[in-house]
Amino acid sequence: MTTRVPEAEQSTPTGTTSAGAATRSRWFVPVLVGLGASVLGFLGSWVPSGWGDEAATLSAATRSWAGLGRFLENMDAVHGVYYGVLHLWLDVWGPSLLAARALSALGVGVMAAGVVVLGRALGGPRLGLLAGVVVAVLPRTTWLATEARSGALVAAVAVWATVLLVTALRRRGWGWWGGYAVLVGFGVSLWVFLGLLVVAHGVTVLLARPGRRALTGFVVAAAGGGVLAAPVLLRSAAQSGQVSWIPELGLRTVRGVVVDQAFGTDGLLSVPLALVCWAAVAWVLVRTVRAGRGAPGLSTVVVALPWLVLPTLGVLAYSLVSFPMYTPKYLAFSVPALALLVGEALTSLRTRAQVVAALVLVALLAVPSYVTERRTAGKDTSDWAPAVRFLAGSARDGDAVVFTEMFGVSSSARAIAVTYPAAFAGLDDPTRLPTADPEGELWDRSSTVEDARDALQRAPRVWLVADRALAEDGPERAALEDLGFVVADEWQGAHTAVVLLERAG
Repeated sequence: MTTRVPEAEQSTPTGTTSAGAATRSRWFVPVLVGLGASVLGFLGSWVPSGWGDEAATLSAATRSWAGLGRFLENMDAVHGVYYGVLHLWLDVWGPSLLAARALSALGVGVMAAGVVVLGRALGGPRLGLLAGVVVAVLPRTTWLATEARSGALVAAVAVWATVLLVTALRRRGWGWWGGYAVLVGFGVSLWVFLGLLVVAHGVTVLLARPGRRALTGFVVAAAGGGVLAAPVLLRSAAQSGQVSWIPELGLRTVRGVVVDQAFGTDGLLSVPLALVCWAAVAWVLVRTVRAGRGAPGLSTVVVALPWLVLPTLGVLAYSLVSFPMYTPKYLAFSVPALALLVGEALTSLRTRAQVVAALVLVALLAVPSYVTERRTAGKDTSDWAPAVRFLAGSARDGDAVVFTEMFGVSSSARAIAVTYPAAFAGLDDPTRLPTADPEGELWDRSSTVEDARDALQRAPRVWLVADRALAEDGPERAALEDLGFVVADEWQGAHTAVVLLERAG
């Protein structure tokens, strides 16, 4: 295994260093890569339609603090810390889907900056820069930046927790272990699967053999982080039935682990990038084995390989012996580890031209997934955005709106109004039963059209926002026609339909 000179001992070609220049460089490169990753991730994030998971995010995070507390007592405690963070963010920037996605784009930038810092600590500035660029363009990263969920923040915490781990092992100060404990506690509270990263860190510590004092520091800090996260862990365990939708392991799981987890879900178009990156990882592992075990200590492989492998293996093992828990996006926090190993492979290239060519190849192979992520139907083939545009283009104040069930969301189509509230602001919703906030439910329930008969008869026009399967044959459509409404206009997408009905005559 090649031993690199620590960054602090490297010198410029003239043998001199400038403290001021070194300080500026220390922060300039991570910030530059982080900003680039955030901008790359944010571009086009306003195009994909919102979907069920993001609707749930906005439903929770836009409540009062008391309402959010009632909701978390009932469900989604596993995401409670994220909802709280997003609540604070939306208080500043306003409650919109784009603002929620912007927080994720910011999280991706913090993650990429951390990869630069971590790579530099493990192998020098070149590794840090290369790994940071690679992680910024990987499809799972650019997907995280467009998703109003916790994944980007979780990945950022994973990276910086690993930075603190490496720093604590080298500097041996209890203050660093305290910081690690706090960040781990926050991270596991943000997403419980991040506890598996702590297991991977434990393997790293054992492989590095830093001595009894450092091992004690890690054990105490990991335990402290667990104590801090305990309330979320206990509450989440009581709500485990919420992941009953996850399929059992099968051939699709293999694709999930090898391709989807890091390289997107763009079918065969994702495979070339996966092959190139996994070949780079294999090259690093072969080179490490050939070099021999060497002296104990921290290296890219010692830090990144357990991080890449063990969380995924842990979830797969649990899925085999208990109930299914594996879905590729749940392990997105392992993508920075993959980027570190790919960056390590790139450091073996001899010339700058070779390095640039390799980075260009990775970026070009990522383009198909990047484009797919930013199509209107890029989120689970959702078609909510065009449905809302159709409604907003003709809706008038005083129009009524009626929602059907939405099978893909297991809820009322009112989830669309939660995701795009501005489009529905001037419409009356006479069938709405305001149960979500007081009862800690995800969505408001609906009464029947017949129950809202008086209010609907006063409306000159009614918009039916429906699951496509219920747009023509559902009970809401039939009941509205019984009240004397006829179809004036209609839009149909792959999953959703919007029907404008006016009073006959």
